[in-house]
Amino acid sequence: MRALHAALSSLLALSLSTLAVLPAHASEWVRHPNAHAAAGAKAQLADAHLAAHAAELGLSGVTLQRVNELVVAGHTTVRYRQTYQGLPVLDSAVAVHIAPDGRIVSTVLQVARDLALAITPQTNGLLAQQRAAQQHDRYASEARTPQLAVLPGATGAQAHLVWSVVMPTADGGYRHLIDANSGQPLAQRSLARHVLGRVYPISSVVTPTLSDLELINLTATTPQFLTGWEGNFLVANYLSGGGQQPVVATQTLQPSNANGDFLYDPPADATDATDAFAQVSLYYHISRYREQMTQLGIDMSPASWKLTAVANLTDNGAPIDNAYFSEQGIDGAVASPNLIAIGQGSSADFADDSDVFLHEMTHYVTHNAVGYNGGQTASTSWGLSPFGGAIDEGVSDYFACSINDDPYLGEASLALLGGGRDLTDTSKRCSDDLITEVHADGELIGSFGWQLRTAFGKTVGDSLVWGAISLLMPNPTMGDFARGVQQTAADLKTQNMLTDADLATIDELIVARGLDECDEEIPLREGQPRHSTMFGLNVIGQALNSDCQGAKTFGVELQSLFHYVVTPDADATGIRIDANINAVGTGGLDWGIYGRVGEHVSFATKNFFPELDQYDYMQEGITNSHGSLVIDENSTPPFDPSAVYHFVLVHQNCPFAKLELNVTNLSEGSAGAGGAGGAGGAGGNANNDDPIDIGGGCGCRVAPTNGATHGAIGWLALALGLGLTAARRRRRG
Repeated sequence: MRALHAALSSLLALSLSTLAVLPAHASEWVRHPNAHAAAGAKAQLADAHLAAHAAELGLSGVTLQRVNELVVAGHTTVRYRQTYQGLPVLDSAVAVHIAPDGRIVSTVLQVARDLALAITPQTNGLLAQQRAAQQHDRYASEARTPQLAVLPGATGAQAHLVWSVVMPTADGGYRHLIDANSGQPLAQRSLARHVLGRVYPISSVVTPTLSDLELINLTATTPQFLTGWEGNFLVANYLSGGGQQPVVATQTLQPSNANGDFLYDPPADATDATDAFAQVSLYYHISRYREQMTQLGIDMSPASWKLTAVANLTDNGAPIDNAYFSEQGIDGAVASPNLIAIGQGSSADFADDSDVFLHEMTHYVTHNAVGYNGGQTASTSWGLSPFGGAIDEGVSDYFACSINDDPYLGEASLALLGGGRDLTDTSKRCSDDLITEVHADGELIGSFGWQLRTAFGKTVGDSLVWGAISLLMPNPTMGDFARGVQQTAADLKTQNMLTDADLATIDELIVARGLDECDEEIPLREGQPRHSTMFGLNVIGQALNSDCQGAKTFGVELQSLFHYVVTPDADATGIRIDANINAVGTGGLDWGIYGRVGEHVSFATKNFFPELDQYDYMQEGITNSHGSLVIDENSTPPFDPSAVYHFVLVHQNCPFAKLELNVTNLSEGSAGAGGAGGAGGAGGNANNDDPIDIGGGCGCRVAPTNGATHGAIGWLALALGLGLTAARRRRRG
């Protein structure tokens, strides 16, 4: 178990008769084009709006608690969290977007409706702590006090009463969700937001001349430490911890002279894990970040935002080429609910790279202000859903670069390790170039943000990106981010900061990067193949010093990153889905195509990993590079041209692979008509072992880079350490 977690540690007066509701995806975006101006405080206007239109918005019986107000481009977003009988409902939120004149512009919702469950647990919190601790070879007493919460189920599925337990670890901690009635583990979420070797900062390489600059907002203490923001920000130095022990840090650094200055030179040895220069660097740059982000209307003064930044982090003395933000916080003399830890690397001090901790600061801000990022291992009824994590990585790159006025990240630390990001590289688009790893996929969002900044300047670019973030629900999609940008652009137009031509330019950029069709489910149209990338089980074997077969023993199955939706031609007699898999690497293929009529193929989270749950059609056990699923009059249920069909791939493929997916509308006598395709059907699998030449694909990223594979191990290997011991059993829905 320790070996697995060591591997893991390395690695977001109103007429409702004309509502414009966007296509189905997890977040519901409701526009209010006929809203009227209204006077009053924005929070009260939002409260009144939700109360007056609860039925139309599907909020009857839903309890909401107002959380905060975010102001961007003169428009106010009032955010709410959902509760049930006093308990938080996980991954649920509502945002009401209000114009300066009090018009309700839009409502974004992601709520669990028709909840009905008892809130008296059948197990106690101690058992939950024990179950969480077991996953880390730790004592139950080391886990934080469990909190009861409600975990919504997939569509039509029963919600769970859960214990939410935070388990502090050296790599940022984990939140465990334990069924409060059965005591069984349901989910595990990493709380850390890692850099993982992909940043280019302003640093000793970019700006090599030392300057004596003001340390702003220092708080007077006796003795004087690097404490600021009226005591809400502490910089400390690593003292101990690592592996499975929590990080311990201390404040000892005091001024270097009688004037109270902290004028320490860089250490002679870049690997010095005690140097004062690193601590001063953290204080200066993080405070500089805070000043700039405050201009976007972000208030970091509440006690819940208290932050400790730890310099010179090691793993019990061993170098750490990494950095992270974690909501696990830190205990002891420098206790805070938020922690940023900056590694002392094997060849460079990450504290020399301001982009590193400016990146982590954005994770800190988005978590405390919005809370949309479920991380690399987030799952929903769509299965694994790492899009929120990718958005958070991308916007963290963006703000680090924007504040430093430099689109390149990493010259002084991570570049030495082969990492790096260039936000001027706009080659990535959805869905062709996404590979499921949040840092790699975040490059699409970061570079898109930089395109906005280049086109409209820093002030507008920052506002567009932050405005989009302020509207996101938990576990959003990149399509949600694009819609948020469009909404913020419309807001900026009312402030005379953008024109109609500018809005058209933004729409064109969104389409060019594929963000107009980048939700959990994307349209599949005849004659328009879809391309994406799928990880294989080989990477799990790597994490455990085993192989693909060793991973299969645990019954782990992966899914295609996207689901697909097909609207048949009105005169079609059936449809055929053709999937071509071009493997890159060794090992066999074992995959299937699953379909559902009227609703997406759903997954349920069990034993910490999404499991295929509800579907109507399947073609599984495919071991070749090509497979088909046919739905026609012989299928169960039979084909209906007026219906909408939904598909996803599920697999146990060993190698990394590129996927091409096509749909064909069948007619009487066409090839493929009359084939099998009902649940358990045996037909539709063509025996074609030839490699498939897939256009588009991942460009130069044919095989995962070290960073991509490294990230893959982080989320794929997770399942192997969490009790997946049996192969899955299918059931039709």
